Amino acid sequence: MEGPRGSRDTRRGALGLLALALLVTCMATLSACGPGGNQALARQDRARLDAEIQRAQTIGIPAAQITSIQTRETQIAAGQGSWTYSYDNAATSYTQLYHQLLGIEDQNLPVIRQRAIDNLNAFTSLLSTRHSQGFIEAEAYQVRLNQAMQQYNTAKTAEDFAQVAVFAQSQTQALEAMWPAYQDLTQFQRSLAALRGAGVGVGAAQAEYEQDLTEFRSAASPDRYTHLQLVIQGQIMQLVADQAESMPYVGATMLQSFQDQIALLRQYGEDTSAFQHAYNGYASALAHAKTLADYVTIAQDVNSEEARMALPFWHGKMHYDFNQLKKLIATIATINPLLDYEYANADRGIGDVACQVADPLSWNCNEAGDNDLLTGYQDVDGRITTLEMCLRLMMDNLHDPTAPWLPHQTDFELMRGLGIFQGQVTVVSLREQTARVYENGKLVYWSYITTGRFERPSPPGLHWAIYKAQNIVFTPSEPVGSPLRGYVTPIHFAVLYNAGGYFLHDGWWRLGFGPGSNFPHFDPAAFNGGSHGCINFPLQNMAYYYSIVQQGSPVVLY
Repeated sequence: MEGPRGSRDTRRGALGLLALALLVTCMATLSACGPGGNQALARQDRARLDAEIQRAQTIGIPAAQITSIQTRETQIAAGQGSWTYSYDNAATSYTQLYHQLLGIEDQNLPVIRQRAIDNLNAFTSLLSTRHSQGFIEAEAYQVRLNQAMQQYNTAKTAEDFAQVAVFAQSQTQALEAMWPAYQDLTQFQRSLAALRGAGVGVGAAQAEYEQDLTEFRSAASPDRYTHLQLVIQGQIMQLVADQAESMPYVGATMLQSFQDQIALLRQYGEDTSAFQHAYNGYASALAHAKTLADYVTIAQDVNSEEARMALPFWHGKMHYDFNQLKKLIATIATINPLLDYEYANADRGIGDVACQVADPLSWNCNEAGDNDLLTGYQDVDGRITTLEMCLRLMMDNLHDPTAPWLPHQTDFELMRGLGIFQGQVTVVSLREQTARVYENGKLVYWSYITTGRFERPSPPGLHWAIYKAQNIVFTPSEPVGSPLRGYVTPIHFAVLYNAGGYFLHDGWWRLGFGPGSNFPHFDPAAFNGGSHGCINFPLQNMAYYYSIVQQGSPVVLY
């Protein structure tokens, strides 16, 4: 009987030892796989990955390229808590995904850089519109634009270009928000003037207006302008409450401002019937208003109606200005079609603008933008008014006897009108066939050039020195058999000034440059005419220009 009992004891001891060994093994495993120091490392690496994913989304990396990384991250995290989960492996996987994402960002550098250019163009275009509208506040934005251009010039990484893109976009949005805030500020000013005209004291309200004006001129974000709008509207309502006896004067002023906008909208060719009907209703309500609540309601309704008018206003202004540009081009063409052939061209002049008018949400005919419709109307209108300014100044400059190597008055007017007087600017005179380079309004270099021939004109307007390259090869884009088809051509120095593929570059094969070189003349190596849209410099001149031109600086053709 003793033997069997001993065997059972032995087995119990062996099982106990085995259980102890398993427990030790499990504890060792848990120390490596379960909560411990490596868990903190995995958490840290995942947080770094999440931050980079968020930044990649912000800087414009296509969502399709980020999804696979997000999916893999979710899969790794989903296994946490299982017996086979390893925080060491998780940390390693998160780090691998992080570096994979950095590689994707580097691959998308051209896309992000182009986004920065697009946003800078939008910023510049709307800023030009605000300059043309006489906003002195535009000077502060001009300083910010110059800073953004400097940042673009020194940008190297995807993050650098992304920061420029985000900043330029925020400033464009602020310029968009400036307009409705300006309308409310103007209404406040008119209300104060109406009260003063009625002999009512408005000292406190005038002080509020001065504070609003200071805020308006310093505002740098759309949120601040939106907040300012709410403040001004509240102040107008308070003005109504404080000066109830003067409400007929304030109400009449508000309605007159509304009627003035309706008249302008009618001039732009828009349907004003709904707004005129609303005006008539407000006028009747004002005539019968008796209580403070009546006046407050009218003021609120007028504010809402003016906000609703913004979209048709800019739609009408865009089309009105477009028609004015078409008329100007047609008038000049009747004098001599060679005077404004760049502007009259169906692809690179009026035709390009027509495409933008037809699709205001596109930066060009083939690339969709992400702005709202109101912003699209404002941006396109800015481009139209820029072209009209360039064309009018080109005609003013046509008979200017100033030598090509001296500063031209129209150059200064152009730079001021576009808000690009500070910093470096390259001005290309299409009729003089001359390029002049300015630094803060001072002429620092000039050269004769050759621009696009009649069949392939250079695109007029405001452009940018997008990037620089040396020792590259151009290949012909025209179909085989076309009389305009060129040859595979090595280029020593090139500066892309338009994303459509237009460069400033050396034309080492040309015999002559300057006035008339864009028209038919004897120059067999240069097809007896101008370029295909690029701007050709003599080789040595281009070498020097290449050495001084700043990437991202404005290039204006007029």
